[in-house]
Amino acid sequence: MLITFQLIARLLDTNVRRRATDIIHRYLGQSNSSPVTLDDGSCRQIPADQATPGMHILPEAGQPLCLDGQIGAGEALIDFALITGESQPVPVRPGDRVYAGCVVIEGCPQIQVTAGVGQRRIDGITRAIHQLLCRKTSLQRLTDRIARVLLPTVVVAALASVVLAWFQGAAPGESLARGLAVLIISCPCALSLAIPLVIMMGYARLATRGILLQDPAAFELAADIEVVVFDKTGTLTTDRPAIAACHPQPGWTPQALLQLAINTLQGSSHPTARGLALEGAPSLPEDMGARTAIPGQGTLWRLAEHRVLAGRSRWLEQQGVSLPELADTGMSLHLAFDDQYAGRIDFQERLNPEAARLVKQLKARGIAIYMLSGDTRRSSLALAKRLNIPPARVISEASPEQKLRFVENLQNHYPTAFIGDGLNDGLALASARIGIAINTAPEAAQSAAAVQLTGGLDTVASTLDFARQARRLMRQNLVWAIAYNGLALPLAVAGWVQPVIAAVAMSLSSLCVLGNSLRIHHGDQTPINTPEPGQTRPESRIP
Repeated sequence: MLITFQLIARLLDTNVRRRATDIIHRYLGQSNSSPVTLDDGSCRQIPADQATPGMHILPEAGQPLCLDGQIGAGEALIDFALITGESQPVPVRPGDRVYAGCVVIEGCPQIQVTAGVGQRRIDGITRAIHQLLCRKTSLQRLTDRIARVLLPTVVVAALASVVLAWFQGAAPGESLARGLAVLIISCPCALSLAIPLVIMMGYARLATRGILLQDPAAFELAADIEVVVFDKTGTLTTDRPAIAACHPQPGWTPQALLQLAINTLQGSSHPTARGLALEGAPSLPEDMGARTAIPGQGTLWRLAEHRVLAGRSRWLEQQGVSLPELADTGMSLHLAFDDQYAGRIDFQERLNPEAARLVKQLKARGIAIYMLSGDTRRSSLALAKRLNIPPARVISEASPEQKLRFVENLQNHYPTAFIGDGLNDGLALASARIGIAINTAPEAAQSAAAVQLTGGLDTVASTLDFARQARRLMRQNLVWAIAYNGLALPLAVAGWVQPVIAAVAMSLSSLCVLGNSLRIHHGDQTPINTPEPGQTRPESRIP
């Protein structure tokens, strides 16, 4: 039975890794076979894996790029979130680099291919994720070590009991019965059930809460986490910014200024437009007037004899609008009506409603919190301030490779969990002691994580608490199984246990393990890292 359960555990572990690899390969396969339009005069389309460096392609707005390249002509507004985690689209011009996975929000640039399929940045990231997944440890490594000692010991003990009985003058049948008793009473059923029972029951309970464990070792790994590192964009925030303040000019009200912005940007795929859509509905049909989006600058809306501008302050000035001296937050939308400045709307990243509560819960458990982002320092610090995360624990403008190095370095000193949502987080998710992917993460990122949340962030703290309870039950089961065999084996060898009694004792030991494992359904969940009186909290010793 022990060997059977070990094989089941290894099969589960192997299946998880194979499924993760298949998802990554399928993700790459989709981008490899996607067609790209060549800018060679024919505008013909070829599969992305047939494109070579030096070719010029014309991407479609709203679609992810399939190849790495450099802007050759034209301007565009590019969403780099999948690769870098930046929350806002970035304007690009000739000479700027773009990568497979980025999305063209506005504009029609010409791109010169610099890296074909297999050499793209995204290919390097996914290869590294695969390597990190393959190096993870197995849940059953402790049981393996015990089994390597216990199984041959039982066989030797059974033979020794037969020989001992024969030397003591016992009849051949009695000698064999003593050896049989040793084999029965030391049958490692309790040992073989110690971990799998807790795992299976724990899986079922967490699944009802919207928590899916993809790594068989997740319970073991999550139980002693001391540091949690959060990705910012998409994890702590949503993809739609929130309005922080309206600054209307004389003659305009905040409501009128907001309605002007909603009407002007309706139908746009820009994040600012998505944020405005949450504040109210347009008062005019989308097809009324003519809108022209200027990539990286703003939108011009011609409505009958009126002219509305919505965009960056510098662009409005270039259009002849005189702006007062007002502070610009970097996430501001400036508006002008008939070349007269109407005011500005300041935006801020919309905080995930569960983020502040989770950070508070983790801090109460003594866990140190870090924020790791590819976004700007200014944006990262602004969000960290709202969550009470110290500036010293905010790392910004980090590439996927830099995120990997940071998590690995931190993990060399403290057990670390990483929570993220994008492919750019895949390396960190796979390298952390335990990676947690939220429900909006792409399949490739979810495959790199040990835990997948189908619900919200509010289940993270309870998941870590639950892991501690599960590990405690596993250890109790193992201690009981080892103690039982350590006591029962000598008694059987000495001939003090008959085969029938041995069978009953073996069954009772398995029932004890089963009963203890069932406590996972209703046992208390002691918050992890809760310090004993006088004990130092883990957070206090982490820089």
